[in-house]
Amino acid sequence: MKLTFTGEAYALQRIRWDINGAVTFKGANPRPNHSYRQVWQHLRSIAEITGQPYSSLLIALRSEYGDLGGRLHFHYLVGGIKAPDPRSLCLRLDGEWKLQTKGSAEIQPVCDLLKGVAYITKFAIRDDVDALERNGAVDQVTLSRSVRMVIRKQDRMRRDALSALAKKRRS
Repeated sequence: MKLTFTGEAYALQRIRWDINGAVTFKGANPRPNHSYRQVWQHLRSIAEITGQPYSSLLIALRSEYGDLGGRLHFHYLVGGIKAPDPRSLCLRLDGEWKLQTKGSAEIQPVCDLLKGVAYITKFAIRDDVDALERNGAVDQVTLSRSVRMVIRKQDRMRRDALSALAKKRRS
């Protein structure tokens, strides 16, 4: 799903995100299909570790080719986690990614919502033609079905509230 400046990128700021992650691979740059399989497996492990149904996790995932060496890596936000100690969860996920791929990971609790959303959607909300040309088609953010459902629900609630307010003002 490609985000637009006023649409989904804005909607992501209204979601409560728990974890912000950036993961990459060691050695030769793996094929994109293999890379995506590994990162989705990693995201599924979050559900397993926390005991949450995978379908209820809120996930925003962006792939990107790095400036140095053109290495494929991923940035993600995950919400809907009910973890008593998010820092411990992040350390565990970091270790599991390194065991799974021998790559590197920076996984941390989201502390500044706007920065996390801005970073995950940077190509969607910046008018940076050079970055788009440099990174080609890897300017898409994949949203889980649960994120799209939350956005639709929030939009409905907003429309209903505005409609009720307008009705009240007419009375």
